[in-house]
Amino acid sequence: MVQVGLPYQLQVEVFDSQSNRIHPSHNLLIELEVEEPAYLDLTESLPNGTLHTAIPRKPGQVAVTATLRGVTVEGVLRPLSGPPVTATATLDIYAAMAVQPALTALPWDPVVGTVYPQQFQAGLA
Repeated sequence: MVQVGLPYQLQVEVFDSQSNRIHPSHNLLIELEVEEPAYLDLTESLPNGTLHTAIPRKPGQVAVTATLRGVTVEGVLRPLSGPPVTATATLDIYAAMAVQPALTALPWDPVVGTVYPQQFQAGLA
Protein backbone atom coordinates (compact mmCIF):
# COMPACT_ATOMS: atom_id res chain seq x y z
CA MET A 1 0.00 0.00 0.00
CA VAL A 2 1.33 3.39 -0.98
CA GLN A 3 0.06 6.97 -0.86
CA VAL A 4 -0.41 9.36 -3.76
CA GLY A 5 2.39 11.91 -4.17
CA LEU A 6 5.06 10.29 -1.98
CA PRO A 7 8.20 8.67 -3.44
CA TYR A 8 8.69 4.92 -2.87
CA GLN A 9 11.44 2.43 -3.66
CA LEU A 10 10.46 -0.69 -5.60
CA GLN A 11 13.01 -3.47 -5.25
CA VAL A 12 13.08 -6.48 -7.57
CA GLU A 13 14.63 -9.65 -6.17
CA VAL A 14 15.43 -12.87 -8.04
CA PHE A 15 15.33 -16.36 -6.50
CA ASP A 16 16.42 -19.72 -7.89
CA SER A 17 14.26 -22.85 -8.03
CA GLN A 18 15.22 -23.73 -4.41
CA SER A 19 14.13 -20.27 -3.18
CA ASN A 20 17.71 -19.04 -2.70
CA ARG A 21 18.11 -15.32 -3.34
CA ILE A 22 20.34 -14.52 -6.32
CA HIS A 23 22.77 -11.64 -5.76
CA PRO A 24 21.59 -8.57 -7.74
CA SER A 25 24.75 -8.15 -9.82
CA HIS A 26 25.27 -5.17 -12.11
CA ASN A 27 25.03 -7.30 -15.27
CA LEU A 28 21.49 -8.59 -14.70
CA LEU A 29 18.88 -7.26 -17.09
CA ILE A 30 15.47 -6.90 -15.46
CA GLU A 31 12.69 -4.90 -17.06
CA LEU A 32 9.88 -3.38 -14.99
CA GLU A 33 6.56 -2.68 -16.67
CA VAL A 34 3.67 -0.70 -15.17
CA GLU A 35 0.32 -1.87 -16.56
CA GLU A 36 -1.28 1.59 -16.38
CA PRO A 37 1.45 4.30 -16.42
CA ALA A 38 -1.09 6.99 -15.42
CA TYR A 39 -1.13 5.51 -11.90
CA LEU A 40 2.61 5.29 -11.25
CA ASP A 41 5.54 7.39 -12.43
CA LEU A 42 8.95 5.66 -12.45
CA THR A 43 11.41 8.48 -11.88
CA GLU A 44 14.70 6.60 -11.45
CA SER A 45 15.94 3.06 -12.05
CA LEU A 46 19.23 1.24 -11.62
CA PRO A 47 20.66 0.05 -14.96
CA ASN A 48 20.17 -3.61 -14.00
CA GLY A 49 16.50 -3.01 -13.11
CA THR A 50 16.66 -4.21 -9.50
CA LEU A 51 15.73 -0.89 -7.85
CA HIS A 52 13.27 1.79 -8.97
CA THR A 53 11.98 5.04 -7.51
CA ALA A 54 8.27 5.50 -8.13
CA ILE A 55 5.73 8.20 -7.32
CA PRO A 56 2.05 7.19 -7.29
CA ARG A 57 -0.07 9.67 -9.25
CA LYS A 58 -3.69 8.68 -8.50
CA PRO A 59 -5.59 6.25 -6.26
CA GLY A 60 -6.38 2.77 -7.51
CA GLN A 61 -4.67 -0.51 -8.22
CA VAL A 62 -1.93 -1.06 -10.75
CA ALA A 63 -0.11 -4.22 -11.80
CA VAL A 64 3.68 -4.07 -11.91
CA THR A 65 5.53 -6.83 -13.79
CA ALA A 66 9.25 -7.58 -13.54
CA THR A 67 10.89 -9.69 -16.24
CA LEU A 68 14.39 -11.17 -16.00
CA ARG A 69 15.64 -11.00 -19.58
CA GLY A 70 19.16 -12.32 -19.00
CA VAL A 71 22.64 -11.00 -18.26
CA THR A 72 24.96 -8.71 -20.17
CA VAL A 73 28.50 -9.87 -20.83
CA GLU A 74 30.87 -7.24 -22.25
CA GLY A 75 27.87 -5.20 -23.39
CA VAL A 76 26.13 -8.12 -25.13
CA LEU A 77 22.81 -9.46 -23.82
CA ARG A 78 22.87 -13.17 -23.06
CA PRO A 79 19.20 -14.13 -22.84
CA LEU A 80 17.97 -16.89 -20.56
CA SER A 81 17.63 -20.35 -22.05
CA GLY A 82 13.90 -20.88 -22.15
CA PRO A 83 11.17 -18.34 -21.51
CA PRO A 84 11.88 -15.18 -19.50
CA VAL A 85 11.21 -15.30 -15.75
CA THR A 86 8.41 -12.94 -14.78
CA ALA A 87 6.54 -11.94 -11.65
CA THR A 88 3.58 -9.60 -11.26
CA ALA A 89 2.42 -7.76 -8.15
CA THR A 90 -0.55 -5.47 -7.61
CA LEU A 91 0.18 -2.15 -5.96
CA ASP A 92 -2.64 -0.55 -3.95
CA ILE A 93 -2.49 3.25 -4.17
CA TYR A 94 -4.42 5.35 -1.65
CA ALA A 95 -5.29 9.04 -1.59
CA ALA A 96 -3.53 11.17 1.02
CA MET A 97 -5.45 11.41 4.29
CA ALA A 98 -5.47 14.22 6.83
CA VAL A 99 -6.66 14.38 10.45
CA GLN A 100 -8.42 17.50 11.69
CA PRO A 101 -7.40 19.22 13.84
CA ALA A 102 -3.86 18.68 12.65
CA LEU A 103 -2.39 19.63 16.05
CA THR A 104 -3.86 19.27 19.52
CA ALA A 105 -1.95 20.34 22.61
CA LEU A 106 -3.51 19.40 25.95
CA PRO A 107 -1.97 19.88 29.41
CA TRP A 108 -1.18 16.65 31.25
CA ASP A 109 -1.29 16.20 35.00
CA PRO A 110 0.16 12.79 35.94
CA VAL A 111 -1.34 12.98 39.46
CA VAL A 112 -4.92 13.82 38.51
CA GLY A 113 -4.85 11.98 35.16
CA THR A 114 -7.17 14.44 33.48
CA VAL A 115 -9.17 13.08 30.54
CA TYR A 116 -9.92 15.43 27.66
CA PRO A 117 -12.69 14.46 25.25
CA GLN A 118 -11.45 15.36 21.80
CA GLN A 119 -12.98 14.43 18.47
CA PHE A 120 -10.96 14.10 15.32
CA GLN A 121 -12.08 13.87 11.72
CA ALA A 122 -10.25 12.07 8.96
CA GLY A 123 -10.65 13.05 5.34
CA LEU A 124 -8.86 13.41 2.04
CA ALA A 125 -5.98 15.84 2.13
